Amino acid sequence: MAETFSPTPAELAARTFAFAREAEAQKDWPQALSRWTLARRSFPDQPAGHIGAAVALRELGRHDEAEAVIGEALERFPNDPGPRVGWAALAHGRRDWAAAAQRWESVRAIFPAEAVAYVLGIAALRALGREGEVQAVIEAAAAHCPKDPGLAIEHARLAHSAADWPEAAQRWERVRACVPNEPTGYAGGAQALRQDSRFGEADALLREATERFPDQPGLAIEWARLGEHHSNLGEAVQRWEMVRQRFPDQLAGHVGVTQALREAGRFDEAEAAIATALDRFPDQAVLRFEHAVLAAAGADWPAAETRWALLRERFPEQPAGFVGGAVAVREQGRHDEAEALIGDAVARFPNDLAARMEHARTAQFAADWPAAIERWAALRESHPDQLAAYTGGAAALHALGRLGEADALLAEAAARLPDD
Repeated sequence: MAETFSPTPAELAARTFAFAREAEAQKDWPQALSRWTLARRSFPDQPAGHIGAAVALRELGRHDEAEAVIGEALERFPNDPGPRVGWAALAHGRRDWAAAAQRWESVRAIFPAEAVAYVLGIAALRALGREGEVQAVIEAAAAHCPKDPGLAIEHARLAHSAADWPEAAQRWERVRACVPNEPTGYAGGAQALRQDSRFGEADALLREATERFPDQPGLAIEWARLGEHHSNLGEAVQRWEMVRQRFPDQLAGHVGVTQALREAGRFDEAEAAIATALDRFPDQAVLRFEHAVLAAAGADWPAAETRWALLRERFPEQPAGFVGGAVAVREQGRHDEAEALIGDAVARFPNDLAARMEHARTAQFAADWPAAIERWAALRESHPDQLAAYTGGAAALHALGRLGEADALLAEAAARLPDD
């Protein structure tokens, strides 16, 4: 006769709970409620049945009953975090953010190691617009739940958004220790190190990151950008070329390699790179801009004029097409056309610094000193921290022999910009 085995109470409870969770996973809430009710009655000394029944009742819209069930669980199991978490989750699930925030605070006070109370508590506070309270919760989370990746990331972001770069770098390091396979810790850490002028450390971290996460374009782009600080201009070219080859659909790689080649004086290669980029991304204003800048950098003013005109035609909302076009025709000695074009730019974009600057310079180049004085004054009014507005104005005043006014203007600049 075959020997039979009866399940132990623990095994029977596990089977009953698993049976209820099957219906829960299928979102068959009437069936889930029936099974959780059976579990609660069969095993009244275990909180799982109460919590599961409350969740099912909530999903069925029977909120008062759900509150009653979870309230009973709170009384029966005061030392178990599950019911209190479930109680807070009920308010969270029905988007009663004020109650949810209060309940998550209660969970944190009694069970400070429950990471969910910090994560969802922060979400509830943000839903209420109580952003000022979020930082304290994140700080508390860092102390009580240091290994929770979401909280560690939030903690690092706080220092990052406050521009406390040494602290941010330290916190991002903790994120990497906590979750070494999360790219965010590397990207954030490198940005903090770069902002703290620790370029060597940032470079080493991003080099490691690009090897660890070869499919993450953001990390490769950050590493390439850091190469722009390198004394060897060819290093920046190599890095951007790596980005372009590895991620050909990333616009940043094409822009970056073009700029790096231009900075290195390798204009023919830059022209080839921008041509490839324009074939792939014909409707990107930044590429049209770089195309024109490249011609201007090589002093090919007819080509620059044509390219700035194309930028104006395709992207009339971009001030650069007007400003750059004015410079290109001015450099070819066509001052009247330059004046008309830069005047159009100022009329269209009255607050654009580059337009105001070139407006004044155009008068200066034409030796129209009264107009130059007036335009530099307008620039000082709209952009009072621009040194050129003072030195340019002083030069125009000097040209008219108004030396006292020129001297006073430079004294004003020295007082306003003492660190320049």
